[in-house]
Amino acid sequence: MAKIRIEELDKGQLDLMWNFLKMGNGTPNIKALKEHLDMLRQMMIQKTAGQTAYKKSYEISLEDFGTIVNCIVIETMQLYLSGRLDKLEDLKE
Repeated sequence: MAKIRIEELDKGQLDLMWNFLKMGNGTPNIKALKEHLDMLRQMMIQKTAGQTAYKKSYEISLEDFGTIVNCIVIETMQLYLSGRLDKLEDLKE
């Protein structure tokens, strides 16, 4: 039996999330977007490079990188498709 790679799981996960997004019933979840952006930031600055032996309690496993990026992409697309991203841009101007 072949072992499933994390990349394959991440792609399947993104495909599933995208299919739900295409249904058009969702609303942007800015809180979830910010939480996942915080997770990504933590991953970018942590110094253990994902080594379990040195991992601190607040650090994020590098195995979760694909899931975190997928969530950021989907939540950002939800903002865009809902028109709320355009509203933010208009507020800036």
